[in-house]
Amino acid sequence: FASLSLWLHNSGFRWVVCTGTDQLRNSFHRLGIPTQVIANADPARLADGGAGWGRYYEHQPVVMAIRVADGIAALENGGLLRLVQPVAPATVNQDNGGAVYGHLA
Repeated sequence: FASLSLWLHNSGFRWVVCTGTDQLRNSFHRLGIPTQVIANADPARLADGGAGWGRYYEHQPVVMAIRVADGIAALENGGLLRLVQPVAPATVNQDNGGAVYGHLA
């Protein structure tokens, strides 16, 4: 997670959005990283209705947003970035309307 946070920061991303269960949100909380719940993750929005995800949706995952700067600050305060080596920042793909790695951000 520390490497991903550093990569997002160095690539100029301000926010990251993901889905996760209470277990993941508690992990962020223990690290001091605030999350903002956007909505409940709805398996009906998936082509297979969530069937391909096993029992994941039984754990009531949510869609959450995290400010990258908050993650970096928490990881720095906890000393978790000391041994992380930065990786090359993302490059913009002009063929995809400015998307990074083919995913609109």
